[in-house]
Amino acid sequence: MQVSFLDLKRQYAKVKNEVESAVASCMESCYYIQGPQVAAFEKEIGEYLGVKHVIGCANGTDALVLALRACGIGIGDEVITTPFSFFATAEAIASVGAIPIFVDINSESLNIDPDQIDKKINKRTKAIMPVHIFGLPAEMDSINKLAKKHNLKVIEDACQAIGSEYKSKKAGGLGDIGCFSFYPTKNLGAFGDAGMVTTNNDDLAVVLKALHEHGMGKNGAEAAGILFGKKDAMTSEKKQSDPLYNPYRCYASRCS
Repeated sequence: MQVSFLDLKRQYAKVKNEVESAVASCMESCYYIQGPQVAAFEKEIGEYLGVKHVIGCANGTDALVLALRACGIGIGDEVITTPFSFFATAEAIASVGAIPIFVDINSESLNIDPDQIDKKINKRTKAIMPVHIFGLPAEMDSINKLAKKHNLKVIEDACQAIGSEYKSKKAGGLGDIGCFSFYPTKNLGAFGDAGMVTTNNDDLAVVLKALHEHGMGKNGAEAAGILFGKKDAMTSEKKQSDPLYNPYRCYASRCS
């Protein structure tokens, strides 16, 4: 008998009618990007995770990249993380020009060992990226304590940890930013590829939304102020009578 390595057919059969109805509804609405279904999902999952802000994105790797960029991490910066993870964890760090600094894991939890992090921190270190491997949260109290001591950001790679809890708080709300993947093989798989970022920090949420939208819209204007101290030039512009005119649509180019 041949057994498939991954067989989603039985699982799909249980939700077939519900899924196909939802997909048809989405196609009929013609909201293919950031439509009401996405907004409803962001609201519902934010309530479930106990976080203030949820931003859906293309996949878990993009979630990590958005998080790193929102924290201002770039060329020459260092991010401490674990070597025991899917390649995308280090790949995301490298893709923004930063350097992944590996700290060994605890032999029992298989998560990054907080006791070994401190000696890897230097003036180039900008963040710690723990991975909640196989759904088991890392030792976040120790990690957050170290981050606070050295003024570092904590970015949770929670791609395998949707719904996991650490001391009664769910993954995604344990650091500055949480990153999730909904790849079909994950704990909560999407009908395709998908991801999201979560945060309780209002400023980081503005920047994350702006990056997600290529700097367009009012979020782009507000993010420029947060990141670069640039004043919102739109407030002094005359209101246009054309209801389709949106001066914020081109704001990204004005800040470049």
